[in-house]
Amino acid sequence: MNTNTIYKLSKNLDLKNENFLVKKGTIVTISKLFNETDNNTPTVVSLKFENIIGEYQFDENDIKTQLENNVFKLLVTKFKVGDRVKTKDFAEECGKIVEIKPDVLSGHRYIVVFSQERYIYIETQLFKCS
Repeated sequence: MNTNTIYKLSKNLDLKNENFLVKKGTIVTISKLFNETDNNTPTVVSLKFENIIGEYQFDENDIKTQLENNVFKLLVTKFKVGDRVKTKDFAEECGKIVEIKPDVLSGHRYIVVFSQERYIYIETQLFKCS
């Protein structure tokens, strides 16, 4: 598992300890991994749910079970954080993607730095630098 991986819930998810249900269609991001290098302790996965305040910790095996049961659907991105890209606005200059935000309507919003300034683009506005 990797941080910043983005999923969409394909089924409702019951947060038993929190006593509420996260609705199908909610965007989920893996925000942190704990105990990743300790072989004696299970890895804890911290999830951030769209429109829900806070982060929620789960055992890695619970997340793997949810993935096997198709509760989480991986949202594939064309670009990754750190990729160098061009736009029509900055045709001669390559920018660097510093953050990716899921967007239900447009797929993903990419935050790109050009000349120390941050700009937000959708996937179709970006091209790989050669």
